[in-house]
Amino acid sequence: MSSLREIFKYAAIISGNNIAVSVINFVTFILMFNALGVYGFGLFTLAMSIVSFATFFMEMGLGKIIVSDVSKDINEGNLKKAAGLFQGYTIYLIILMVISFILVLLFAEPIANYMGGKIVSALITSIGFLIILGGLKSIYSTAFQTVAEFGKFASFLFAEAFTKLIFVYLFILYLGGTVETVLFAITASSLITLIIFFILIPRPIWNLLAMKNVELGQFWEAISKHGKWAIISAQLRSIELNISPWIVEFFLGVSAVGIYGALIKVQVLVIRIFEPLETIFYPLTSKFGKFDDSRKTIFRATKYIFLLSVPFILGLMLFAEQALEFVLGAGMNEYANAFRILLLTVFIFILNTPMKPLFFNLKAQKSLAIVSTIILVSTFAVGSLLTLQFGILGIAMNHVFTPIIDVVLKSRFIKKLSGAKYSIKDLIIPDKQDKELVKKIIAKPSILLELKK
Repeated sequence: MSSLREIFKYAAIISGNNIAVSVINFVTFILMFNALGVYGFGLFTLAMSIVSFATFFMEMGLGKIIVSDVSKDINEGNLKKAAGLFQGYTIYLIILMVISFILVLLFAEPIANYMGGKIVSALITSIGFLIILGGLKSIYSTAFQTVAEFGKFASFLFAEAFTKLIFVYLFILYLGGTVETVLFAITASSLITLIIFFILIPRPIWNLLAMKNVELGQFWEAISKHGKWAIISAQLRSIELNISPWIVEFFLGVSAVGIYGALIKVQVLVIRIFEPLETIFYPLTSKFGKFDDSRKTIFRATKYIFLLSVPFILGLMLFAEQALEFVLGAGMNEYANAFRILLLTVFIFILNTPMKPLFFNLKAQKSLAIVSTIILVSTFAVGSLLTLQFGILGIAMNHVFTPIIDVVLKSRFIKKLSGAKYSIKDLIIPDKQDKELVKKIIAKPSILLELKK
C-alpha cells in the first residue's frame, strides 16, 4: 500500500500539472491553427517533426537509461558511478546538439525545397535552434526525474507551456500569423524557460556534475551493454512516431497533414491526462523489491488508472462531433469517426505504460529494440496501406492497430525474460484485492485521502 501511495502521490502531481499544461498547449494550438490555416499548420507540423526527430536522434532514448541506472546507483550509494554516468550523458548530449545544429544548417536548402521551396528556407535556422534547445530540455528533464523531484519537473513543463502560449500570442498579434513567426516564438519561449530553471536544477545533480575523478567510461560501458539497444529502440520509435505525418503528406497532401495534426493534438490532450505513470515508474521500480514485486505494484497502479479512464473516454467518443466542433470549429465534425478511433488509442496507451520501465528494470533493451523494429515496419506498411485505402480514417486505424501489437509483443517478451506468470487481463480486470480495497473505501471514505499522502 505504501508503494501505491508513493506512486499516486507523484501521479497526482504530474497528472494535475499535465491537465493544466495540456489546456495551455491546446489554447496555443488553437491560436496557431487559426492563424496559420490548414495548409500553414500542415507545414508547421512537418517542420516540428524534423525538430522532434532530431531531438530524439540526439537523445537516443538514453535519458531513460540514465534515470533508471543513476537513480538505482544513488539508492545503493554508488555515487561515483552515478556521477560518471550523468556527466558522460551530459557531455555526449552537448556534442550531439552542436553536430545536429551544423547538419541542419548544411542541409537547409534540400529541407526547404522539400517542404515547399525557398518560401520556407527562413524556417531552417529556427529549426536548428529548436534542436539545441530540445537537447537542453532533455538534460533538465532527466535531472529532475533522476532524483524523483517531480514537483520541479512538473513546474518546468508548466513554465515551458505557459511561456510558449504568451510568446506565440504576442508574436502572432504583432508580427503576423506565419509559420516563421510561430517558430521564432517557440524558440524565444524555450530559451526563457531554460534560463529560469537553470538555478532550480536539483542539488544532488549539481553534486554529481561537480564530482571530480569520476570514470566517464561508466557512461560508455552502459551504452556498450544495454544502452546500445535502447538507442536502436528509441531511434526506431522516433522514426515510427514521426513517419505518420509524412505518410499522410505523401498520399493525401499537406492540407491533410494539417487536419491529421489537429486531430492528433486533441488526442494528445486526452492522453496527457493519463500519461505520468511511465515517467514515475522509471526511477521508482528499483525501490519496489524484486522484479515480480515491482511488476505487481505497477500493474495494479496502471489498472486503477485504466478503470478511471473508461467512463471519460467513452463519454468523449459519444460526443465526438460536438467536441471537435467546439475545439476545432465548424467543418471538423466530419472527422469524428477518425477521432473516435484515435481515442481508442488512449486505452492501449495506458496498458502500455508499465511495459518499458519493466524492460529497463531487466536491462532487456535488446528485446525492446526487436519490438520497435516490428512496430516501425508495421506502421510503414500497414499505415501506408490503410491511408491509401481509407484516407485520414486509415491512419487513425493504424494508431490502434500498431499499439495493440506493441503491447502484446512486450508482454510476451517480459514473460519470457523474467519467468513471471500473468495475463494482460491483470491490467484490466479487478481482482480480490481490488474488491477488498473498494469495500474499505466504502466503509471508510477517508482512506482516499490517505492514498494521496
